[in-house]
Amino acid sequence: DYVDKTVLSHLSFDDGITDITGNYTTTSKGTLSYSDGYLENAVNVNNSSITLEDFSIGTNNLTFSTWVKVSSSVGSDPVVFANKSWRSGANAGILVCIHQFGYIQVNVADGTNRTDLKVNYDADALNDWIHLIVVIDRDNNQIRLSINFEELQSLDMNVNLKNVSFDTEYELVIGQDGTGAYKSY
Repeated sequence: DYVDKTVLSHLSFDDGITDITGNYTTTSKGTLSYSDGYLENAVNVNNSSITLEDFSIGTNNLTFSTWVKVSSSVGSDPVVFANKSWRSGANAGILVCIHQFGYIQVNVADGTNRTDLKVNYDADALNDWIHLIVVIDRDNNQIRLSINFEELQSLDMNVNLKNVSFDTEYELVIGQDGTGAYKSY
C-alpha cells in the first residue's frame, strides 16, 4: 500500500504504467518501451502516450515532478504532459512541453486567456536527463518551474485565470496533448 495520501499519483514505471497510489487508472496508446531511467526505469513515449483517467486539476494547487530525457533531435515542441489541445495555446487546460530552441514551456489557459512560462535549460542537457518541477499555485495566481533543482522561476498568471478550473474535456496525458494527436514537427 502507498501511504502518503497527499500524493495524487505516482508512476514509477518499474512495473509498467500502474499508478502506485491506486488513485487513478492508467492506459496507454501506441507501443511503450522501457529503458534505464535516471533513478530506475523509464518509459519512452515516442509515438505513444499514457493517460491518467479522471485526473481532475480544477482550481486546486498542484505540483508535478518528473525526469525527462531531452533528445538533441527534439521536434518543435513535444508535449511532456497535458490535458488540453495544443493546437492553440489559448485552448483551455495545462500543458508542459520541451521546445526545440532550448526551453521548457508551461502553458495554462481558459479558452481565451493564457499564460506561458518559458525557462531555458542548459544545452549540455541534450541527450541527458533533466528534472522538472511544475507548480500551479492558485493561492498566489502563479505558475512556477524548476529545472534540475534550480531556484523556481515564477510568473503571475493572467488575472482572468485566478479562479478558473483547468479541467477540460480531455484526460491528463503523458507524452502527448490531451487529444493524443498533436504532431510536434
